[in-house]
Amino acid sequence: MSTEQLLNECLVILRSIKDDRKSLEKLLGFMKEEFVENNEINLFEIPDYKLQVPPKYRNLISEVAGNMSAGLISFVNTETLEVDGMPKEIYSDLPLEEDDEEYEERRRNDRH
Repeated sequence: MSTEQLLNECLVILRSIKDDRKSLEKLLGFMKEEFVENNEINLFEIPDYKLQVPPKYRNLISEVAGNMSAGLISFVNTETLEVDGMPKEIYSDLPLEEDDEEYEERRRNDRH
């Protein structure tokens, strides 16, 4: 099996436990114990470490970072990767109704 295939299998497992704090803590402890000296890791101290962002996400990350710097909440359409920004104050003040279609869409977006 290639390293790419191995990595993909690891990522599938990681995604399956991404919302389970206990499992994530257990995995992190295991990885630190097995692969990291002194249980400490700083990615930027690893020789030749370079954060790699797939090209299709670079504009998205830049736009979300810009929104954050401007104090905006970002809403990302995961299908088109379009980003909408809204001031936190306005978002917090919006009345939400559970049967409101906009409320349901915001709940879906908040989960991503």
